[in-house]
Amino acid sequence: NTVFSSEEITDFISVKSGAKRTIGFYGNSNNISGKSFYLNKQYYSQVINTHPKLNELENYETFLKALQIPFERIKATVWEDPSSELKAENFFSSIALVKESTVALFPFAQHYHKEYNFYGDVIKNYPGLNFLIFGGIENENREELKQWSTFNNCINLVGKTSLHEMISLIKRCVLYLGADSSGAHIAAAVNVPGVVVLGGAHFGRFLPYSNLTSVVCEPMECYGCAWKCKYETVKCIQNVKSLNIMNAINKSLSSTSDKPRIFVQKEINDWRGVMEKYIELNNYEIVECEEEMQSKIEDAIENGDFTEAIKMLQAVIEKDPGNIEALNNLAVVLSLLGDNESAVRTLNLVLKLDPQNNIAKENLYSISV
Repeated sequence: NTVFSSEEITDFISVKSGAKRTIGFYGNSNNISGKSFYLNKQYYSQVINTHPKLNELENYETFLKALQIPFERIKATVWEDPSSELKAENFFSSIALVKESTVALFPFAQHYHKEYNFYGDVIKNYPGLNFLIFGGIENENREELKQWSTFNNCINLVGKTSLHEMISLIKRCVLYLGADSSGAHIAAAVNVPGVVVLGGAHFGRFLPYSNLTSVVCEPMECYGCAWKCKYETVKCIQNVKSLNIMNAINKSLSSTSDKPRIFVQKEINDWRGVMEKYIELNNYEIVECEEEMQSKIEDAIENGDFTEAIKMLQAVIEKDPGNIEALNNLAVVLSLLGDNESAVRTLNLVLKLDPQNNIAKENLYSISV
C-alpha cells in the first residue's frame, strides 16, 4: 500500500487482500482518525518509516529502497499523445502564439483552500504575455474566470481540453503560474518553469521538488494544519502579495537555479524556524521578499520625504523595470515635487507596458488639468 496519508479504504483492501505479506507506509493520519490509524498499522507485515522532511517523490524512493527494488531517480513524468501534440501545435499557429510570451495559468484546485483569489492583479501587469487559463469543466462558471476573461491577453480554455491536450499546450508555454495542483506537476514533467502560490498545510511534501519550480509563500505558526484551517479565509494563501508573485515570475523568466526556489514573504520573525520543521533549507534557494523596502517607501511618502521615496522607488525599478506599481508611485511622487514632465514620461511608460492601466490614465488626466 503506497498511500502515504492512510485511508480506511486502502488499509482495508491491503489487509484483507489475502496476501502473505502486507507492506505499507507508516505515513500520517491526515485522512483517518488517530484510533483507526494505529489500529490498522498492526495488521501490516511491514511498516516503512520515512524521514519527516522528505517530499513525496523521496518518500516513494524510500519505499522502494526498503523493498530492495532497484530504481532510477524518481521524477515527474507524463505520457504525451501524438494527436494532442498536433492539436496544440495547430492551436498555437492559428492565433500566432509563441512560447516566449505564453503562460499557462492554472488557478483552480481540487481543494478550494489552495486557490489564490488575486491572479487578476498579476495578469494586468504583464500585457506583453498571453495567459492560457486551464481547469476542469466544473470551474467553467467561476466569477473570477469571467473577470480574467475580460483581459485582452487571456484565453479561456477551462473545460475545453482533454488531459493530454492540456499537457501538450503547457509544454509549449514559457511558464506555469497557479495553484499547488496537477498543472504544477505537469509543468515540471515537461520541463516548463513554474511559479506556484503554496500554502502551509503540507509544506514541502508535494512542492517544490524540481529546480524548475518556484513557490511563493507566507510562513505562519499554523503551518502543518493539513488544511484544517482555523481562519475564515486561508491566510497563508490569500495574504500572499501579487508583487511577490511577480518577483518570482520575473526571476523565473530571467534566470535558472540548480535548486527549487522558495520566495518567502516574511510576516513573522521566526519564518525560518517554521519552515525548518518541514524542509531542509539548504536544499532550496531561499529568496527573501523585500517587504521592508515597500514599507519604507510608504512611510517616506506619508511623512513627505519625497526625495528619499524617489531613491527607493528607483532602486526597485532598477531591479524590476516592469514593476507597474512602483512606476505609478514614482510618477505620483515626481508630480508632488512639481516635476510633471518626468511624471508624464513615467506614466507613458506604464501605459506602454499596460495600455489599460486605469491608475496611470487617471494620473495623466490629473496632471493635465
